[in-house]
Amino acid sequence: MHKAESFLCTTWCLYDFVVRKVPAERVLITGARGLVGRALTRRLAADGAMVFALDREMPGRADRSDIPDGVEYNEIDLRYAAGIKRVVESASPAWVAHLAAVGVTDPFLPIGEALRGNVEATINLLRAVAGRCRVVAARTPGEIEAINTYAASKAAAWQFCRMFHRTEGWPVVGAMLFQVYGPNPSARTVLGAALKAAMAGESFPMTSGEQKRDWIYIDDVVNGIICAARADSRVDGETVELGTGIGIAVRDVVARLFEIVGKGRPMIGALPQRPGEPPEQIADADRAERLIGWRAKIGIDEGLRRLTSTDVSDGTD
Repeated sequence: MHKAESFLCTTWCLYDFVVRKVPAERVLITGARGLVGRALTRRLAADGAMVFALDREMPGRADRSDIPDGVEYNEIDLRYAAGIKRVVESASPAWVAHLAAVGVTDPFLPIGEALRGNVEATINLLRAVAGRCRVVAARTPGEIEAINTYAASKAAAWQFCRMFHRTEGWPVVGAMLFQVYGPNPSARTVLGAALKAAMAGESFPMTSGEQKRDWIYIDDVVNGIICAARADSRVDGETVELGTGIGIAVRDVVARLFEIVGKGRPMIGALPQRPGEPPEQIADADRAERLIGWRAKIGIDEGLRRLTSTDVSDGTD
């Protein structure tokens, strides 16, 4: 990487301030219609990149209004190697953001489904790219404890990423996404469900919410992924943790959301705690800054205000 390019991803990723409009840059995004995928697709398309957006076909998602003009969209099942190979060869991307996964909102999905949708799919993508460009693979903090099939399969997928990097020299970077939130949250997430209740002026039964999470706003996540994609080669084979480095209890975040909305109330402790819930998940933000020159900028209060100005979606992410 040239020094000029490296400079653009110094503290807080100066990509935010010095917009690199590179029309010829080609980026392939899997899971492009999820929370992170949608935001990354919009950002890159707005900056002039040629985006190839991939996602699997799902019932009830015929409306493609969330896909920006100029983006080439394909419905591809990554479990089938031939299809993804054709798309990769056609797109010839400068880098790939691998955000597709199964089990995000159903973490105890059947083992076979998790292996096919997360492990086999990742292997198929890596083989299709075959080291021709960097792959930024999304990871989850749950991989550390691996208490469900989703987390265990994601952990296994990352081990294959590392294997290909070590044995073949393929450039791959793990981007561990902590508690990502943003506009139009899904009703299947804690903040989406809480916002839905608050907007209706209803009570919101929840667990004790004592567990601390690292809440990171979607715009910061997008910036982090871009910086990881453009960082120098020392990040290959490594994982950067995209979070703020600050842990805040779930109950405190939910309570603040209700304060901002000004209606309804959280019923903290009304539901039993989920078994195996890690007491805290907090990113090593300093290491991310050292590796890719990025640090989150949006605090929880500002992020929640942005979130509460939008509606709740019925999506799954």
